[in-house]
Amino acid sequence: MFSNRHSLLTGVTVAWATGATILAGMILLLVLRAPHFNKSPETNIGFDKDLGWAPAAKPEQPESIPFSETVGQRLDVIDHARRHILLLRDSITQGWGLRDDETFARVLGREVHQFQVLNGAVTGYSPDQYYLYMKRLLPHLRPRLVVVIFTSNDLQGTSTANNYGMSKPLFRWNGSRVVLSTPSPCGERCVRWLANSRLFGLLGWWARQPQSTPGPSDRRDQLARVISSICRIPRIELDEARNVMNGIAGEMVHAAALRGARVLFVLSPAAGSITDLPSTETRSWNPRFPSNKWFQDFFRERQYDYFDLTPVLQQKYCEVSDGRSSCDWSQWSIDGSHYSVEGSRFVGKTLFRFISARYGIR
Repeated sequence: MFSNRHSLLTGVTVAWATGATILAGMILLLVLRAPHFNKSPETNIGFDKDLGWAPAAKPEQPESIPFSETVGQRLDVIDHARRHILLLRDSITQGWGLRDDETFARVLGREVHQFQVLNGAVTGYSPDQYYLYMKRLLPHLRPRLVVVIFTSNDLQGTSTANNYGMSKPLFRWNGSRVVLSTPSPCGERCVRWLANSRLFGLLGWWARQPQSTPGPSDRRDQLARVISSICRIPRIELDEARNVMNGIAGEMVHAAALRGARVLFVLSPAAGSITDLPSTETRSWNPRFPSNKWFQDFFRERQYDYFDLTPVLQQKYCEVSDGRSSCDWSQWSIDGSHYSVEGSRFVGKTLFRFISARYGIR
């Protein structure tokens, strides 16, 4: 009897150890087999030591057009004979899921005849990266207007040194101005190593998928917390993040003014911000996702030029009954955040009417 029990226990132990070894081996293979984030031809994004990641040349890029003469992930070619309107944002402005000619930047460009409209958007960027990329671009442009698109997740992106599983800049607030935090080389290498793994490549893809069910934090925030914990990457608290946002916005206005340009901040809401809610309110189920009203107050108090697309989209695509707004976001969006062809067309034309009236641009 004892022998049988001993044999059974031994068999269970061996089976458990074998299973654990196989699982550990699979995890190691997932982690160690790198997809080489440093350059992804599918998204023309590559590693950048200052920005975390930045546009990269496409294989089909004509040799007659130097990469240095292009802007943004769409690789818009700079026309130096004209003054420019520069648009900055992430995949919303970049036009995720759309052809080049379907983005609202191109729609705006077809409406504006005085200036060249350049789409400087890069997938996954947050305000600190908008600012640093703008500083990189401005010496090569003749800017008339810089249009910076904001949405509710920008505060979240500003509060961490990694985003979508990739390392990025982090600004801190020193009491009077923003200061670029000195990155930890070990932490950056750790994040880059994880970003180059199959496992975290899959998790990054998962974090970028649309999330329709509210929760205490979104997938991007969850992944950022995991990576921050593993790599000991710093995160800043919300109060400091708000001060950093204030400082970055001020620095953008100042940098543009030095080049003779104005800055227009545009609030682009996610579908959840204007759907099935009181028409004067917005949803913010994650404290790192401030409501539209927070941004409205932020821009108004600082007397920045800003334009809120929320009421315009409500008026166009929503029905208001008993003080509540009911909207079918599929009319203007492909996933609740990114604009559809119809939505891009509407936003591009709406932006043109606003900047034409505000700045006399034709």
